[in-house]
Amino acid sequence: MEEVSKRDGEPIDPRRWTVVCKHWLKGLCQKDDRCEYLHQYDLSRMPVCSSITKGKVCTAEDCVFKHTDPNLKRCPRYDLGFCIKGPQCKERHERALKPPDYLPDKYISEIINPVYHSLVPLKTDNIFLQAGQLPFQGTTRYFLAAGNKESIKLAIVYSAWAIQKKDLKVIKEGLRQSGNVALIFRDESFFYGFVKIVTDCDPSLHPGLFGNDPNLAPNLRIKWIKICKLDSSETNHFRNPFDGMTRVRLCKDSQELENGVAEKLCELLMQQPDYSNTDYTRKKRRKSEDNSDRLILKKQKV
Repeated sequence: MEEVSKRDGEPIDPRRWTVVCKHWLKGLCQKDDRCEYLHQYDLSRMPVCSSITKGKVCTAEDCVFKHTDPNLKRCPRYDLGFCIKGPQCKERHERALKPPDYLPDKYISEIINPVYHSLVPLKTDNIFLQAGQLPFQGTTRYFLAAGNKESIKLAIVYSAWAIQKKDLKVIKEGLRQSGNVALIFRDESFFYGFVKIVTDCDPSLHPGLFGNDPNLAPNLRIKWIKICKLDSSETNHFRNPFDGMTRVRLCKDSQELENGVAEKLCELLMQQPDYSNTDYTRKKRRKSEDNSDRLILKKQKV
């Protein structure tokens, strides 16, 4: 038998008996048993907050109503991990159970680009420091974090990093002895800044973010001190006594750096402008314009 879709000539609300009656909550409902909404206090079945339905931000401290409207479209930016509009976003923000498998370059650029810093600044400590000044107090041990461009982007966005299990012992030893352990990030061509390790390995911190390699330890929680982009060729004079005087830019992942060398390198990184994609985009555009000018000149000569 088909479900009756009308009662007394009026359509039945699809939320019938699944949502708490907002009038009953105020003691104003006069329908009693004839009401199509629940007359019981159930936080899991509360209606959507009226402020949210009007596209506003709820300012009530003890509001018991839902603050996500299931009828709204899911926000694609929030699903990737971050929405620059925050509570002002007109789309639904629903927390995912795990991080996305892939982050598009456009999304990463929006996070890192200084144009967006004015809206939602990245949580780094360098805004409180003068150029060349380091934030660490007491003894600090420095290690190299070598990865590819994509993994470093993930580290910037999620403030997390994974190291090999075989290298975990020396990192934990550094945390236990000094309390301050810094990682200096690089790939084959650039240095990207440095971080402070905040907590030891946490299995609940974005599991699988850097792949499912069984040799990787659970992610470390990190805090970015400086985010920049420095050409590795400018660091050729930095050599690591802990690795047979090898150039720092050639040292392997998780290699410990001698304090004097590491501090000088960090000071150099602190002097660099904050990381921005705009400069590199401008260079590419200028290069393409130069190529176009050359083609025009060739045609004119012919």
